[in-house]
Amino acid sequence: MKIFLLRVIIEILIEKTAIAQDRRKNKEYNYISKFIQAKPRPDLDFDNEALWLEITFPSNKLLLCVVYRQPSNNNTFWDKFHESIENAMSYTPNVVITGDVNVDFLTDHSHKIFDIMRLNGLKNVINEPTRFCASRQSLLDPILVSDSCDVYDSHVIQIDRTYSDHDGTIIFLNNLCRLQNNTTYKRMIWDYRNADFDKCNELIATFDWESIINAENSMDQNCKNFTNKFLEYINDCIP
Repeated sequence: MKIFLLRVIIEILIEKTAIAQDRRKNKEYNYISKFIQAKPRPDLDFDNEALWLEITFPSNKLLLCVVYRQPSNNNTFWDKFHESIENAMSYTPNVVITGDVNVDFLTDHSHKIFDIMRLNGLKNVINEPTRFCASRQSLLDPILVSDSCDVYDSHVIQIDRTYSDHDGTIIFLNNLCRLQNNTTYKRMIWDYRNADFDKCNELIATFDWESIINAENSMDQNCKNFTNKFLEYINDCIP
């Protein structure tokens, strides 16, 4: 019997579960804290091999997928997996995928899943082995995240071998729980009506620009020098 341990913590203390879903064929489970607003997304699921949940935060939505691929599943699975991810990404840029894909991320770098990741802007944030047997160690349980997800920690959690030959994985994301920033801010406003454009034009025309722009500097440094000097004249001539 294979046991999946899914632990996805997004800056929320998980104490009790509000939703538990069971796909009995492959024993996939999602446990969601009662403090998280979540709902199933069966329109993204396929063939009892992927479970999608939509999690709502004050200013963001996240789609979380738990997937299991049997070793015998090949092209048909990957085509449906790719389509499912594309549909998810068209709904929200915030996507996290976890589970057992039975692809060794430590060795199988030419596998089709890497093409799917590149096409959808996904990256794996787990870099340690997650499955252990007598002859080898493999990374079969990645956590794939979209570029918009701000990951500040992810790692493997050791599991008692009495229960599973797989370790668990965990990820922490920033910002999803924060309210949109509606605070006031300061900005500079120039009073063009009272500007002295004659003085400004004269300063610009008479300054030796070659003295701060030359081939010895990098393009970035020349741009910085020009911008600083130009803004110096603007600030002097426009109140």
